[in-house]
Amino acid sequence: MIKNRPLTWNEKQKLHPNYIDIIRHYEQVTKRPFMREELIVLKLLVEKAYPAQIKQTISRFQKNCPERFTSLSYIYRPVTNMFKNKRGN
Repeated sequence: MIKNRPLTWNEKQKLHPNYIDIIRHYEQVTKRPFMREELIVLKLLVEKAYPAQIKQTISRFQKNCPERFTSLSYIYRPVTNMFKNKRGN
């Protein structure tokens, strides 16, 4: 079982640069640390959309409804619906 805690700096450095870019943007926009459980959602999101699209969605949802946007899983369904079949398999 994964303990839900913020990712350490060393753990972030082991990730792909696209993941690091999205995590950095998420932490900057939401002012919250990126948690370990959200890493699973992030990997699924990158399969569905490009990093720029994910960052744009994070910014938009944080601006429109910041009280509901408490984790990255909140944008999973909107991203999969908006960018369905946009990224090659």
